[in-house]
Amino acid sequence: MKTVLRYLLAAAAFTAAVCSAACSGSDDDPGVPAGTLHISADRTAITAGGPEAVTFRVMYGSSDVSRSERMHLVQEFSGQATELDGGINTFAAPAPGSYTFKARYRDGEKVVESENSVVVTVSAGSGSGNYYRKLLFMQFTSVGCVNCPAMSTSLKAVQEERPGRIAAASFHLQYDPNYPDPMWIKANDMYGQKFDVTGLPTGFLDLRPDVRMSSDKAAIDKAIAAALTENSADCGVALATAYDAGSREVKVEVKVTSDAAETYRYLILLVEDGISYFQLGADEATYTHNNVVRAVLSSNVYGERLNQGNALQPGVEVKASRSTTLGASWNPANMRIIAAALASQDGGVTFTCRNANECALGGNANYQYNE
Repeated sequence: MKTVLRYLLAAAAFTAAVCSAACSGSDDDPGVPAGTLHISADRTAITAGGPEAVTFRVMYGSSDVSRSERMHLVQEFSGQATELDGGINTFAAPAPGSYTFKARYRDGEKVVESENSVVVTVSAGSGSGNYYRKLLFMQFTSVGCVNCPAMSTSLKAVQEERPGRIAAASFHLQYDPNYPDPMWIKANDMYGQKFDVTGLPTGFLDLRPDVRMSSDKAAIDKAIAAALTENSADCGVALATAYDAGSREVKVEVKVTSDAAETYRYLILLVEDGISYFQLGADEATYTHNNVVRAVLSSNVYGERLNQGNALQPGVEVKASRSTTLGASWNPANMRIIAAALASQDGGVTFTCRNANECALGGNANYQYNE
């Protein structure tokens, strides 16, 4: 009997050991065969515009290649696939929906596709379809314009009443030959001609020639209220800038993310505040000029093509960069960068501003969402 009991106990122990060996393992350690690419994620559900992000783990056999430059995530959304930059293994989307991810790894000349895919569900949140709308106010002015200070006063009052809602840019023109304007730049004439500016002061919203304003504050208020009511933001704009004081070079990176499959252009303006100079019609002998456009980083009224002219995929961030050198008389401490995302409603004939953002020279501006 004792012999039989010892035999049964030994058999049970052996069976338990075999079961333990056979049943061990987890999703974190899938035991990926050599030459096989496998993708997994730390979560498969996030909220659009929320703080969470998905972190992917990509294994090539026993090697973790998640951050390798040779590893690319392939994101599929709304039937279109996009290969992300090498080494990116995180994902956060402002647009809700179902996103499918695979991995692609370049092993020498061989391209290996992951054996599996991961589906990430992005639910609607405070950031989805809820970008904070910042308007681009274009003011046409000149030091020889006696009525122009009135528009500046009205614009300042509106900005104080709607903090953070308006990115203002003042385009100085040569209006009166008796009062040459030192803040004029050639690009300003391009805009003046495009928008048929024949009298000053004149203001426009979001590059829309049909929204033409004078210095009347009530009229400016009404136009802004209408723009915010009629047009919600379907895209967000973020900025990253760097300034080299030695060379006076500024580099600007614009980032745009859209809720819709839309084609965009981007426009970058360098503006300066606090310039002391004469102004006809001002009470002060030396007037302070703000929002002065110092440079337009494009030779086109509507800026440059974003994403090489291809439509953005919802939730996929696209970046573009430009650089320039500051003029010798410009004060970098008083300068701002304005970036606007433009889209067309007439097949690419004209473009209007869908959203804008701004930051101090050398600073950054993140995407903004409504509270």
